Order: sequence, then C-alpha cells, then structure tokens
Amino acid sequence: MGAHAGERELLSMERSYRVIVEPDDGAFAVRIPAFPGAFTWGPTVEAALANAQDVIALEIASRAERGEDVPEPDATRGLVASVTVPAA
Repeated sequence: MGAHAGERELLSMERSYRVIVEPDDGAFAVRIPAFPGAFTWGPTVEAALANAQDVIALEIASRAERGEDVPEPDATRGLVASVTVPAA
C-alpha cells in the first residue's frame, strides 16, 4: 500500500519538534510532548536523539496513513533538545 499525495507531502516536509531528554538509570529517556504517547531512549544522548527522530517519523507516517491530524511543529529551527541533568 503506497502513500497518497497528501501523505507524501507530509512525509517530505521538514518539521522540528521539541524533545525532552533526561538521564534514566545510566541511559537517556526521551519524551516528545507533541506526541504524548511516544517515547524512546538511548545509551547516549546522541543515540536517544536519533531514536527520537525515528519515533517522530513513524508517528507522522502512521497518523498520515490513518488520516489523522499531525501536530504542528513546536520547536524553532535549530533547537535540538532540552536536556535535564541531576544536580551535582
């Protein structure tokens, strides 16, 4: 089953979403506020952010396929992440 024209357009648009990265038991957990049920993690911040990109792409594709609205981007261009670290 191929993507319809509207789906292809959504998938080809560059979008920026805010993510929240937090240390979690030796790894990094990522929440994506625009997609409340979506989360991921990685052993490093870089891996966690790469995983977040994959999760966001899957969320957009899935919603487009089902004909659901895709959240508007909620981050300004160039903002990669909000990182929280525990106090020393």
